[in-house]
Amino acid sequence: SFNPGNKPLTARTVLRGLLQSQQLTFVVKDNLIQVMTLDKARTLLVTKAYYLGDIVSGLNGGSLRFGTLLDYEQTKKNADMLVDAIKMQVDPYVWKGEGGGPGSITFHFPSMSLIVRAPTEVHFTLGKSFGAGR
Repeated sequence: SFNPGNKPLTARTVLRGLLQSQQLTFVVKDNLIQVMTLDKARTLLVTKAYYLGDIVSGLNGGSLRFGTLLDYEQTKKNADMLVDAIKMQVDPYVWKGEGGGPGSITFHFPSMSLIVRAPTEVHFTLGKSFGAGR
């Protein structure tokens, strides 16, 4: 059974809800919806970059406020906080390390981007927060 209540839902949410009751999920690949087990879906990884320069440097004033080295350190700390929050909030079992999954997420300082290697559902969630990945 799947009871969404009175709130409007997307087709993606409804399909995910119906499949979860059977321990299944789906991925969209080559314009087709493919239904599969959760374990199988977690092994299908896609790599995308999400530009975060405005966010991570904006948290410390957005300019060379503290000097080059301190600004670098502060920007790195801001990025690390975002990475940790994503790992805790967005499908924690997908990430390498504590989650034990195949996914990875790193901050690439020269491009001020998060490089995320994860299943498409994770990218869907991140895309809603950070805009379209490249």
